[in-house]
Amino acid sequence: LREIMLHYPAMRQWFDLVDGAFADHARALLPSQVIFPPPGHGAEGDGLWRMDIGPEAIFAANQAVASLYSEIGLRSDMLVGHSTGEYSALYAAGVTRRDDTAQLQAEMRALNEAYEAMEREGVIASGALIAVGAVPGEALKERLAARDDVYLAMDNCPNQMVVAAYNDD
Repeated sequence: LREIMLHYPAMRQWFDLVDGAFADHARALLPSQVIFPPPGHGAEGDGLWRMDIGPEAIFAANQAVASLYSEIGLRSDMLVGHSTGEYSALYAAGVTRRDDTAQLQAEMRALNEAYEAMEREGVIASGALIAVGAVPGEALKERLAARDDVYLAMDNCPNQMVVAAYNDD
């Protein structure tokens, strides 16, 4: 998005809005820095895997692209999202739209605070997810049924499932 945002400043406004919700956050990492990391601050996209910041960065990027589409006159008949993208699709479709920027920022911060509270309380499992495709779903389910350390986390579609392995640490 970096290059195209130079030509469409309205896209940058989404990162500014989401960054504004977390400007004083203790993690000291803004959603825009996940997508556009400052030099010497890790690889681009490292934070996308973190549940405390990835969804916020993805939301900003998705809304930036939606604003670009609007600016160049593209109109959709339908919007759908997958996983974190569902929030973006609902917002872009007007289902969860907020006219008050401060309210939207407060809601983002509240969701983040709820996640952090659950993480502190130890109710969020730690582990790894991997998307598995090109494997017959029934064969994968049979193999998972024989294990007690790997689980089916998401059955996304006939050609992709997500498997989870949890850390006991």
